[in-house]
Amino acid sequence: IRAGYARGSRFVFSQHCKASRDVGLSEEQIRAIPAWAVADCFTPLQRAVLAYTDCLVLEGGRVPDDLFAQLGAELSDEEILELTYIT
Repeated sequence: IRAGYARGSRFVFSQHCKASRDVGLSEEQIRAIPAWAVADCFTPLQRAVLAYTDCLVLEGGRVPDDLFAQLGAELSDEEILELTYIT
């Protein structure tokens, strides 16, 4: 959902909004995706995933070490690889 928004794809964003509802994101969270960094409706892990997505999509894959460490504290190497792949 964040990657679709960040790349400006209305279709991808729209489709992922629907899918996000199916996996339990609240309407508040979906509405907050465009400005997730200033929203207070995300867990620390969700915020780390959103920041990681921004790094992959908007920063050419450059991820600060502290953000990667934050992800590694919550996700397995396999989960980070899957997240990277699907993003």
